[in-house]
Formats: sequence, C-alpha cells, structure tokens
Amino acid sequence: MLGIGSTEYRLKTKLDELDCSIRKFAAIFEKCGVEISRSLITMCLAEDNNKTFDYAMGQKLLEIADELKLARDFLGGQLPKGLPINWNETEKVIDLRILSLFQKISEENQ
Repeated sequence: MLGIGSTEYRLKTKLDELDCSIRKFAAIFEKCGVEISRSLITMCLAEDNNKTFDYAMGQKLLEIADELKLARDFLGGQLPKGLPINWNETEKVIDLRILSLFQKISEENQ
C-alpha cells in the first residue's frame, strides 16, 4: 500500500486528478528528457509494492506532474477541472507545458 504523503502516493494522486495513465505519463517524461522506464513507474505506484523512487527522481516526477496540471489549467482556467487534455498528443502536451510555464513566469514578474 502506498503511504499517504509519500512521493509515490502524491504522484499517483496527481495522475488520477489529471486522468493521465502511467503509459502516457512515461511518454511525456521521456519527451521532457527524464529517463525512467514505464515499468519502474508502474512498480513504484502499485498498491502492493514497496519499491520507491529515489529522492531526486521522485521530486522531478512530482515537478513535471505539477507542470502538467498547470498546463491543463492554462487554457481552461475558468473550468472547474481545467481544459481536458488528450495525453496521447505528447508533442502538443509538451508545447502546452512550455507555454503555461512562460505564462506563470510572466504573471510572477508583473
């Protein structure tokens, strides 16, 4: 069972909130330059496994998950759960992620 508050629990929760599968998430990570296998992500997020991410990888995965949430909310800011995203469109998701990060930086500098 994933420990509440653990990196793995937090990541699984974020993926569930985004309605993004581990397979799609792994493909997005790969495009972001993060080298991690889908099988490792699957093992670490399994309810009945004690395998965990190392600290640095866990933080990177959480950071990208937060950026994907920001991307989802970027265009659909007025919608309760942001704009629905087709996570299969990996290149478009990465572009949207970059645009939303630029928007966030712009808002922080105003």
